[in-house]
Amino acid sequence: MSTSQPIFYLNELPNDLDWVNCAPISLAKLRGRVTLLYFFASSSIYCQQLNSEIKLLEAKFNVGLNVIGVHTPKFSFESDTANVLKCINRWFIRHPVINDAKWQLWRMLNIEAWPTVVLLDAEGKLSGVYFGDGHKAELEGRINQLLNDAHMRGIRSNEPPPNVKKPETNSFLSFPSHVIAGVDRLYLSDTGHNRVLELSFEGQVTRIFGSGNAGFWDGRGIETGFREPTGLCIGKDQLFICDTGNHAIRRVRLAAQDQVDTIAGTGRVATSLSDPGAARATSMSSPTGCMWTQDKIFVTQSGQHQIWMVDLIRNTARRIAGSGQDGFADGSAAMSAFSKPNGITLARDGFYISDANNSALRHLSLTDFSVRTIVGEGAFEFGDVDGPAASARLQHPSSVCFDSARNVIWIADSFNNKIKVYSIAKNEIKTLNVNYKLYEPHGLTIADNALWIANTNAHELLRLDLKTGKLGRVNVAEPER
Repeated sequence: MSTSQPIFYLNELPNDLDWVNCAPISLAKLRGRVTLLYFFASSSIYCQQLNSEIKLLEAKFNVGLNVIGVHTPKFSFESDTANVLKCINRWFIRHPVINDAKWQLWRMLNIEAWPTVVLLDAEGKLSGVYFGDGHKAELEGRINQLLNDAHMRGIRSNEPPPNVKKPETNSFLSFPSHVIAGVDRLYLSDTGHNRVLELSFEGQVTRIFGSGNAGFWDGRGIETGFREPTGLCIGKDQLFICDTGNHAIRRVRLAAQDQVDTIAGTGRVATSLSDPGAARATSMSSPTGCMWTQDKIFVTQSGQHQIWMVDLIRNTARRIAGSGQDGFADGSAAMSAFSKPNGITLARDGFYISDANNSALRHLSLTDFSVRTIVGEGAFEFGDVDGPAASARLQHPSSVCFDSARNVIWIADSFNNKIKVYSIAKNEIKTLNVNYKLYEPHGLTIADNALWIANTNAHELLRLDLKTGKLGRVNVAEPER
């Protein structure tokens, strides 16, 4: 919500801030334009959703509005400016961003939560503070008022916004986030390119789903529109896709001419906790992980901090765990709490869930749908510690994968740049020791005597031979023409 503020001018920014994607900018040179500062963290799903709103405001007020992102870290991983650059490139941010690693601006402006938007008028006077996302209409009206006022007073500037630089280098893959194995194929979410690839185990692309342009439409193969697809699962010759940016679950009929349709979600983010109902008419919020079993899809709803079930026979969607509160609590399904649950896998004794912002591994029972924590103690208790589950620590784990042959859960411990293994029998965590640089790994799957890893920030797919222990890059090649 917006809060009333005393008269306050932000004359200048501290001179020792770390500008991530451009040269330092003086606020004095931005006078005559409205300035929007927004405070975010790369780990926050709400901040990612706010970014979509910010882009719409930038497009509407491309003359007259300055947008500056202020990244304030929660996790130690986020303090590194190189990691912040990866985040803003993954989110397609094209305005100046500051890495406020020491929280200077946060404290100066008395910010209390992620995300927060601060509006300054054409003279640098504080005009409003807005907590959370979902304020697009309110912000649009206020920016319009401030620009009209500046015009009437003869102080409005039509200078273009500052230039930014440091984009990602072009590569065939762009921030691949998840991978799943079929009988003799892999499916890889090429998230930065808004598409999903079908690959042979040797890396040859055999089919592409998604046009490459961000959008939301059904069709066949490359005639389909996705927006930041992430989690994947397979069931009965069907590939299910968490279309995260469209807040929907999509389906590819692999044996039916690559037909893609939408099975859950409206394409618009849920603004409140959704009631159960028809899957296609029920709003979702940033689904990121999915698991198929017995004609049902179990989905991690990162934006609603819940686990949902989509019934493919009845075409319904409903919550099965998570109160919807951003928190950390075990117990019954209705009373349990998650914080950005990201990945889900099915083992013999139930579902295992990577609860990213709690840096936790959680378990959801198949019998009574109760939730218990295996590793982790809450939002600000993170680290990099192996050993007994009770004392082990993770940092923003993104994906999990059950390995039935070894009775273990593979974990993409993303902000530690590691792959870890949870032994169900021993109830302990160990780090996979590899002679290879992992850079915020996400998706994991088991196939062909190998563990496949989406090494997201390095734009690559890796293969770990589970017999020899050799880990190497898969040469993902374009389809033959």
